[in-house]
Order: sequence, then structure tokens, then C-alpha cells
Amino acid sequence: MDGQNVGSVFLVKDTETIARLRLLLVDPVARGRGIGTRLTNEFIRFARNSGYRGITLWTHQVLTAARHTYERAGFRLTSSEKRKSFGHDVVSEYWDLTL
Repeated sequence: MDGQNVGSVFLVKDTETIARLRLLLVDPVARGRGIGTRLTNEFIRFARNSGYRGITLWTHQVLTAARHTYERAGFRLTSSEKRKSFGHDVVSEYWDLTL
């Protein structure tokens, strides 16, 4: 944005056929501008072109903007579980997309 890096996304190999969206970051000053959606779409395109047949990811239920982005991109919630994270009660979610 204006010549500055304001976001990134990491792909890691989960299995021979499944990519893992490991980390999606958008700088707070750039949020609400569609950058998370663009990064997610580029991630999906790259995974598909690299021969992966699916993508998996893990997130927290409270990250509503990220969850909305994933859902719009076609990911489906496959499971969730209550757990403690850094001393707080959270709900972890697992999302998957078939390519």
C-alpha cells in the first residue's frame, strides 16, 4: 500500500496433496481494504498451480474478519474445539478447501 508491505501469507506443505495456510497477516492500518481477501485468493491460486488438491488452516473463532474471508473463498469449517491458549479460553477452528 503506497509502496509499503502491509500483508503476507505463508504456505507450508502439510502433506503431498494438502497445503496449509499457516499465517495470514494484514497490518492494522491496511485492514478493511480487501488485502486479506487478495492474499487469500493469491494463496489459493498458488496452491492450485503447485499441484495441491486441498488447503487446510487453523484459526480462532474470535477472528471474525479472517473467518469471513476464508468462508467467502470457499473454505468450510470442519471441526472446532474449546481449549486454553495463553491462559484464556478460546475456540479453535479447523477449515478446509478442496481445490
